[in-house]
Amino acid sequence: MMKNWKWIVVAILLLVLGGISIRNSQNSEMQMTQGEEEGYTVGLSFDSLVVERWQRDMETFVSYANEKGIDVNVQIANDDVALQKEQIKKLIQAKVDLLVILPSKFDAFVEELRLAEREGIKVIAYDRLLTGGEVDLYLSFDDKVIGENLASEVLKGIGETPDGKKKIVIINGDPDDFNSQLIYEGIKNTIERSDLNSIDIIAEVWAEGWREGKAFDIIEKVLNQGMRIDGIIAANDTLATGAIQALAERSLAGKVVVTGQDAELSACQRIVEGTQWATIYKPINALSRAAVDYGLLLMQDQAFEYQESIDNEYLSHVVPYVKLQTIVVDQENMDEIIIESGFHDRESVYINAKQE
Repeated sequence: MMKNWKWIVVAILLLVLGGISIRNSQNSEMQMTQGEEEGYTVGLSFDSLVVERWQRDMETFVSYANEKGIDVNVQIANDDVALQKEQIKKLIQAKVDLLVILPSKFDAFVEELRLAEREGIKVIAYDRLLTGGEVDLYLSFDDKVIGENLASEVLKGIGETPDGKKKIVIINGDPDDFNSQLIYEGIKNTIERSDLNSIDIIAEVWAEGWREGKAFDIIEKVLNQGMRIDGIIAANDTLATGAIQALAERSLAGKVVVTGQDAELSACQRIVEGTQWATIYKPINALSRAAVDYGLLLMQDQAFEYQESIDNEYLSHVVPYVKLQTIVVDQENMDEIIIESGFHDRESVYINAKQE
């Protein structure tokens, strides 16, 4: 079935990044990248670049927006909620035409959303939902399906066990990230549809800030208790990194089935090396470009099509929800999905593994 994705992925993802260099903002000072001509201005607010993919999201967004003649004010909050709130307020004061926000905490920006609404500024919640205020579009992936795939891949990878029990650790994402809740629902959906008598959830944690140290600590704790681990469902590849580091210290890396998401380079390397079972690939270049295209429609007050909406806990308001599809990546389709699409190059992915 994965073969059918090949032409779709190649068509979507052969995008050229524009060689943009933007320094992280340590304070509220504005940074401007200029488009080709005068026109709209977008405020791009990211909570951090701690996750590998966010740098690529940002660069693709800015490059594509500039191609459209759109100026972009980029603000990076370095995982600081108060700083991100200040930066968004300054973007509003600068009278940007659109805010694209990747929030550090889904419910922390009520004041800013309502201020933007009063000023007539459109808002896109980028990959994470914002609640408590006016949002014009939520653009992301189907996080419930991601959770379902994370769990189903672990169950498939474990197979049969000596005592008939699949002993699993679940490492959820940041509890302040709305996506974490959706991924969690997807994981639970898969588990509840399975033979519950054959599944034993031996530990479960939430990782504040998506920090890999939380993953390392829980796996180390379980192993110190002398418990067997058959599989680890990690909500992203950063958490998978921490979990596998703890396994490696006991010479267990590659003997426990681990899944994550984002197709980070380190995760792809682990998959071909055999220490991570699978990751979930997100076409982030397509997401960034879609944010620009939908944003342009919003700034021009044009209608757009969408299939679903989501309640963001603001009056009776529901937010249009546009979801892009994701793909499970393992050893079998690594070349087809990751290498041939240009997402990572072959030399980097296979640097520690023997290529067939």
